[in-house]
Amino acid sequence: MKRTHPFKRSHRIGKPLVIGIIEFGRAAYYYIEVSDAAKAAAQYGSQSMADAENTANITQAARNSAQDIAAGLAVTAAPLQCGCPGAAAGGCPAAGCTYPIVYLTVNTTYTFTPVFTYTGLPASFNMTGNITIPVQTQ
Repeated sequence: MKRTHPFKRSHRIGKPLVIGIIEFGRAAYYYIEVSDAAKAAAQYGSQSMADAENTANITQAARNSAQDIAAGLAVTAAPLQCGCPGAAAGGCPAAGCTYPIVYLTVNTTYTFTPVFTYTGLPASFNMTGNITIPVQTQ
């Protein structure tokens, strides 16, 4: 009777396991890139009202933050929202407020495609990042 070496048997399980771990790590890395890009763009736009309305520079700030995925990164800055302290945000200008708060919302989206395809899983995944942050008005 021929015996197989224990490493040969575990090799059939080991390769897919290692590949899966690598793919999971890649997905986590890209998700962090997408989230950080939204945060960087919102931080840029929150510096002043002029920056909050400059969508080209907001998009560039997101792409500068996520240089590994900049080509496939979609960035949208939602219309500015205003609100009174302690109330829900609405359209600008906020009525009845002495000091309204202006909010900027930035959304980032990236389509992640794994290196290998897996049975039962889609061929690509959409990753999104979004953040809403108050804008410096003075």
